[in-house]
Amino acid sequence: MGLCKCPKRRVTTLFCFEHRVNVCESCLVSAHPKCIVRSYLQWLQDSDYSPQCPLCQGPLGERETVRLVCYGSAPRKPLGGRESWSPPDRDEDKYRRRPLAWLPPKLRCRVRGVPRRPLLALCLGGAAAFALLLLLLGSLGRGGADSDPALEPLNNPHVRVGH
Repeated sequence: MGLCKCPKRRVTTLFCFEHRVNVCESCLVSAHPKCIVRSYLQWLQDSDYSPQCPLCQGPLGERETVRLVCYGSAPRKPLGGRESWSPPDRDEDKYRRRPLAWLPPKLRCRVRGVPRRPLLALCLGGAAAFALLLLLLGSLGRGGADSDPALEPLNNPHVRVGH
């Protein structure tokens, strides 16, 4: 992480490989539209860069470029020359719900509209096991009460029983 050199002085992780300075998003658009911009950690690992377009292998500095979502640059011509373009790595299902990986497959939600029978059976089985546990603990807890002399009211000196 570093500070951008612009007057805003924002903390950023983006680094311009060509000018070797930290850049924020506003400087990326205004002062570095055709530069190779990646994270500072990537520059520390490998400071070599190619000023060629990864799509058409042409030089980036000669043509009008478009900044991609991944902060890469591409000339407008390989993208079709249209104003309405979409980046090549766009995921149409990025907001779709995905199942939890740690949950057993029998408990995961399947296709919509199919009832969740295993989850219902698990809940009913758990409730029955809990009820049996309560019955067992209740019977074991009262088991010694019949023969306990401390619970006999006639042995308690504070209890007066009329004869």
